Amino acid sequence: MPRRKNNLTKEKIAKLIKEGRGQGEKENYIPWSQIGDFSSLGRGNRVNAPNSKRVHHFHSDLERDYFFYTIWDDDVDDLREQYPLRPAKEIISIAKELHYKPPKPYKSGCDFIMSTDMFVTIKINHKKVEKAYSVKYKKDLKKKRVLEKLALEETYWGYRDVPYEIITEDSFNRMAARNISFLFSHAILKPEISEEVIDHIYNELVDAIFYYKDKGVRLCEICKGIDINNGYENGFTLRFFYYYAALKDIPVKLKHLIVGTCIIDEVVDFVTFENMMNGEMENGDIV
Repeated sequence: MPRRKNNLTKEKIAKLIKEGRGQGEKENYIPWSQIGDFSSLGRGNRVNAPNSKRVHHFHSDLERDYFFYTIWDDDVDDLREQYPLRPAKEIISIAKELHYKPPKPYKSGCDFIMSTDMFVTIKINHKKVEKAYSVKYKKDLKKKRVLEKLALEETYWGYRDVPYEIITEDSFNRMAARNISFLFSHAILKPEISEEVIDHIYNELVDAIFYYKDKGVRLCEICKGIDINNGYENGFTLRFFYYYAALKDIPVKLKHLIVGTCIIDEVVDFVTFENMMNGEMENGDIV
């Protein structure tokens, strides 16, 4: 678990608030706590995603994985990590109600400002619904003090009628999350690649993917054939496959490891792809 540098003063807290920490929405949101605020004992992650225009800060690999898993959903409108539970005195009041110890103050004597791992806005039936999540490893849920702090969070959000949930490594498919992270790393092409080339490769890939369905051919072999036929460097078309998968133009089976050596039927979700080609649905679910 990351250890916070417990040296915030009233002046430093005021400065952070003035800087916009814990405020804003979407690309304008600034997390209350960031990687540099903690000692090096933690597993900090700074993350970019193509559908987000800012850097996200996560204090564990589990938080990072759940972030990728969550933002794959097209209904997620916003995700604000390390969201502050302010005012701090409300948390102290809740602790008294629950007969728990309040969070230990900063060394300066100022009240400690807790935060929730993720505050998510979801679009449901043309309405925006907010949900709060604490992302914790199962082993940490065996600790009494961790459970007490989670109870403080749950009560805080309950007073605001915001659904609250604890996420563990058993709550979602981490392989899917890691595949999404890998695909997102291919989601931006070099600017010199023309739209004509992009469209041409997509059309060739789609034709080849359906042609080799049920024939036991590997993804890398299909892509290599397209490279050879067009005079592309080796691996060029495979990178485009990942690009189209990241954009959901080619639906893939995220719950299984996605690598070029996989048989095409192990990678592509043909049921969803055929429905997409027939105009019956859009790809967005994790399969």
